[in-house]
Amino acid sequence: MTYWRQFSAAAGTALLVYVAGAAEQVPTAQPSSSAQPSSSTQPSLIGRFGFNWLKPKQARCAQISAALAKKFTTCEQPSEGSFTGRGDFFACKLAGGEYMIYATRARCQEEIDTMRANEP
Repeated sequence: MTYWRQFSAAAGTALLVYVAGAAEQVPTAQPSSSAQPSSSTQPSLIGRFGFNWLKPKQARCAQISAALAKKFTTCEQPSEGSFTGRGDFFACKLAGGEYMIYATRARCQEEIDTMRANEP
């Protein structure tokens, strides 16, 4: 499992630490002024599509904006699959929820449809 964790370093700054599984190399932690790691170390989530799976009735695929991406406190690519069983997503936490983020709107919608089909 790989993920980014944000720690407060000082007023107006943050320290992002990349955590990787035993078989993966861990890059040096980089200071940053936003919650998103640099594009050279993690694919940008901006422009991808996601939804807050903790609010299934309100969930809809939304394009991830820079403003929304800055609200993420952690993002990880889970080792377990999503609602369809695939592992092609990022799970990003923020106050009040957790977004599942996919490369395309179609993949995002497929996950929402599967999630809703399996609700009690």
